[in-house]
Amino acid sequence: MTGKSLMLVGQGPKFTGMFPQDSPKSFNTVLHDQSREIISNKGTATGTKLYGESVQDVGYNWPTETTRSSVSSGGDIEIVPPPPVTPGKSTGTAINTELYDNSRQNVYYLAENTSLKLNATGGGTPLQYVYNGAITNNTTVETGFSIIAKGGKATGVMNISGSGSVMLEASADNALIAENVTLNDSDSRLILYTADTTNNQVTVGHLINNGITQFSDVIAGSTQEINSFNPVTLNVDNLSGNGTFAMHADIGAGIGDYLQVNQLAGSSENKLFIANNGAAKAKDTDVLSMVNVENGATDAGQFTLANTVEQGGYQYGLRKNGNEWELYALTDNPEGPGPNPDPGENGGGGNITTTADAGANFLNIGYLMNYADTQTLMQRMGDLRQDNQHGNMWFRGFAGKFNSFLRR
Repeated sequence: MTGKSLMLVGQGPKFTGMFPQDSPKSFNTVLHDQSREIISNKGTATGTKLYGESVQDVGYNWPTETTRSSVSSGGDIEIVPPPPVTPGKSTGTAINTELYDNSRQNVYYLAENTSLKLNATGGGTPLQYVYNGAITNNTTVETGFSIIAKGGKATGVMNISGSGSVMLEASADNALIAENVTLNDSDSRLILYTADTTNNQVTVGHLINNGITQFSDVIAGSTQEINSFNPVTLNVDNLSGNGTFAMHADIGAGIGDYLQVNQLAGSSENKLFIANNGAAKAKDTDVLSMVNVENGATDAGQFTLANTVEQGGYQYGLRKNGNEWELYALTDNPEGPGPNPDPGENGGGGNITTTADAGANFLNIGYLMNYADTQTLMQRMGDLRQDNQHGNMWFRGFAGKFNSFLRR
């Protein structure tokens, strides 16, 4: 199918001269350009391949009104696309669909074994969108995005590789949204997104994180400061792999994204990239928990920082406190406060940031230069006021006093 062709698999609206049968099947259809395949009313499409900007609608719910159609002079039926529909009220299944280029699969009911694949030139961003009440089962993403909206579900294995990404929308009910997510490569991403301001939960059964798990708009490695955010909690039943979690934190306000793990693999080593607003207020006694592990955590090094965290003039590190990994102000004590510090007591005296240190040094420059000039003037005035007692050669030595500023 090419151009703007439309293929119906299942009972659609009443078209002039076209009445698709109920529960039909289609096999090995190839869509190009802006063509469209609509699967509804127990229809099944197997082996469809989509290229260009073609679209596959799985489980499409036709509106009650008849879609307008007209017959052109050539005898072809011109179909005006129906208005938006309410998903989840029709049945239709797509099996072994392959998405290339900028094609799209809209899942309103069930998609089995969908693959988002690179084309021969390596370009394009295919998209799978799973709506409320719909399911995608055993999905492979080599490039592009698989988006699971609130109320949708990913069953089986979501296998993400290359530059592929899966996006999971947070909800308040803490329901399982993805059974098994595997991030195979360093560029593979699990992205958690939300439009709500409170109680944002995402639950994943088994997560193998060898890529980046990204909380909302945090970009790992970016130096852009985050001024505001809606915190998200990621609940993982089993966590393994050696990847990065890109998270928000506002240490002074005591809010941030949170990772809750039931079982952590003993070989798992994870990095936390923390995005925050370094100019925001914070104290050297502030502490913020970022990770909790119920079982399997044996080594504090299983979670470490991927970047320098600075806020409110202080530098913050990451330490293990019981089952928690928390951000705390760094101090001059290399031993730290011990393996199980009191979360409410940090002792104070935190290391200041490089910016704060530079600011303090800048304030000292004027004083020190004035001090040097004054000392030189006093020494010269002393020479002028003291008469020479002997005609022989003589000298006077002076000791510098700038080293006194190094004392604590």
